Amino acid sequence: MIEGFFDGYKNQSLREKNRALEEKDEAIERWAAREEELMRKVRELEAALQARDAEIKIRKIHYLGLEAERDAILSELDDCSGGPGKNPLRQPAYQDTDFVIENGPRKGQKPQLRDHYYFSKVADLIFSRAPELGSWKKLIREWRIHD
Repeated sequence: MIEGFFDGYKNQSLREKNRALEEKDEAIERWAAREEELMRKVRELEAALQARDAEIKIRKIHYLGLEAERDAILSELDDCSGGPGKNPLRQPAYQDTDFVIENGPRKGQKPQLRDHYYFSKVADLIFSRAPELGSWKKLIREWRIHD
């Protein structure tokens, strides 16, 4: 009779342990599915970051191309105007200010008329499309746009 009691106890204990193992297996399966879902999201985010990096590189290359185009046009205007000193786009833009370009190859120089066109457009775009960026002066000074 005692053996039957112990057999029943062992069987009940075994069933409880099996149930606990099944619950743990289910939990492991849920965590594995969650991990799979998170890894899929990570892959999606990595792909989005790679696409964003490519877009940034393309924009930088485009910007460098536009700089080269600008330099060529300014050189042509210099030639047509009788030299850089007579080119209207190279004349000082602001007579009544101490504002100078703070960095880059033209550090310390007063902004020219061509800079005024640039600053005006940047200010309009920041105001209309990205007010969170602050002022155009912040763009020039803190983000070192002339470097």
